[in-house]
Amino acid sequence: MDVGEKNMFGFEVSGDWIYYSVKPGSIYKIKTDGTEESKLADISSFNGDMKVSGDWLYYSKDDWLYRANLDGKAEAKMNNVKMWNIFGIYGDYIYYGEYSGAAYRINLDGSNKTKIE
Repeated sequence: MDVGEKNMFGFEVSGDWIYYSVKPGSIYKIKTDGTEESKLADISSFNGDMKVSGDWLYYSKDDWLYRANLDGKAEAKMNNVKMWNIFGIYGDYIYYGEYSGAAYRINLDGSNKTKIE
């Protein structure tokens, strides 16, 4: 299936790859030249949040924060609190919002949750 045929609603470019999410809920990657497209993960999140940092893909699935290798393998749930949005990855931290309305940052491995005041 061609990228143009999908309902894409989020993307990140990293190196020679474009990582993107589509409705109704999947994450794909494709080379910047349009070749080598592959599906990486199924997600049920409406917002399709995902970010790429280093060798990891971070994304929202069932309102939880997950990460996986850039090939979609080694998927792991990173938190135990329902979240609604990944704001971004800056330095060694992931910034995200929870349904409570509070914003937090955590280390890239999911540790050290800190509320942003």
